[in-house]
Amino acid sequence: MQQDFKSITCTSHLEFHKTNNAIDFVKILIKFRILNSKNKKNKITLENILNNPNISEEEIKKYLDKKGLSFHNFREKINDHFYADLPKQESIESIEKTCKKENRNNKRKIEYYKRKNLLLNIDKKRNKRRF
Repeated sequence: MQQDFKSITCTSHLEFHKTNNAIDFVKILIKFRILNSKNKKNKITLENILNNPNISEEEIKKYLDKKGLSFHNFREKINDHFYADLPKQESIESIEKTCKKENRNNKRKIEYYKRKNLLLNIDKKRNKRRF
């Protein structure tokens, strides 16, 4: 939900999100910049940064699927933990850790790639303007 208000110096922007994380905060700042920019080229550039598909959850999940271990390698890694000379509890914990790491729905990993890709999008646009 978002609401725009007029003020003396610029357009104010109020927006609420279900989450309160860095990626949402940066998106709000970019939207605020779009609202208060008079340069149309700048507005288009910022909108392209926000609408780039590489920051969508589905695109990141596709990337994680490609980047992740193959089924054969994943099974080998689990077997290595299972048959390691470790106490039973440590083996279970290492298997859980491996499964969590390879899970494409890992929220922490998805948020990391959202932040990383958003910063890359901003840097690409910034570098294009310099040269």
